[in-house]
Amino acid sequence: MESVRQRNLKTNRRRRGTAGHDHNDAGPMLWVRYAAWQKARGLQRFAVTSKRRDTLTIRPTNPESWDWRITEGYYLAIILPVGTTNGLLNRSTAALAQVQSVPRNLAVTLSLAPEVIKQVKKGQQLLILRPPGSTTHGMRRIPKTARVKHIDLFSKLSADKRQAVIMADRMRVIGKALYSYHDVHGHFPPAVVYGPDGKPWHSWRMLIMGYGKLDIKIPNRCRYDEPWNSKYNRQFIEECPEQFRFPDSKSGNTPFVVVTGKKTAFPAQGAKFDGNVNRQALIYGSAKSTNTLEDFVDGLSYTFLLGTVGRDLKILWTKP
Repeated sequence: MESVRQRNLKTNRRRRGTAGHDHNDAGPMLWVRYAAWQKARGLQRFAVTSKRRDTLTIRPTNPESWDWRITEGYYLAIILPVGTTNGLLNRSTAALAQVQSVPRNLAVTLSLAPEVIKQVKKGQQLLILRPPGSTTHGMRRIPKTARVKHIDLFSKLSADKRQAVIMADRMRVIGKALYSYHDVHGHFPPAVVYGPDGKPWHSWRMLIMGYGKLDIKIPNRCRYDEPWNSKYNRQFIEECPEQFRFPDSKSGNTPFVVVTGKKTAFPAQGAKFDGNVNRQALIYGSAKSTNTLEDFVDGLSYTFLLGTVGRDLKILWTKP
């Protein structure tokens, strides 16, 4: 007979864990612990675009919030009921999923058990995520299919954590704009553009406006043959796009910066403005003023593209 101490030890291990599963007459049930998913890797919502016998092709419902930590490997897939888009997950199906490929167009190939794929319809939505600290061996112990017993992803977030989520989403939008810029021009923008007077005139932030989900209206009005703080261009400070702001701020200050220097994504010397009023003149700098993905010799996973700083620095978003 199992002792009280043994039962308590089992209970404590279960409470500390991130996920587990039980079996009952209705089949396996997956239970998940809320706190585990606050740091989950690759928490992303997808829609099914096509399916085969043992694979699905899925695309993110919001590409601008794409989590670039999603790579090939095992994940927990939570398949939402047909027609559900508001996160009512207690009626969902959970299953072990293997991401086979993550192409640049974000058409992810996902491998699932054939009996799971049979139940999935085109357009149906699902989440994929991986608990923090999980291993491949641990992930493979997830049942091929199970009913979700309880999951609560967002309702208990504190104000600080909600702000952290917003900051992460905005960083993804900016990162996507940088990649979109690279796709168009073959390289990332210069970190700074210097004017004929040798002073910094324009920031990389202004150069990526209009790419991805960033508004094109501001760059269409900006005078690039004048510095960022000219009498005319200063109006754009107060028009700081939401994606560049702190979550609870309406000011023109931004937390988002890039790192410059040797072996970084952005050469420190920047580019020089040649007097052409066309914004394209700011885009095509010298060969040493910008980098391409091929220049990331340490690999994409080991190269910082951008980061955040505190409010105390008070960096205006248009300031180079």
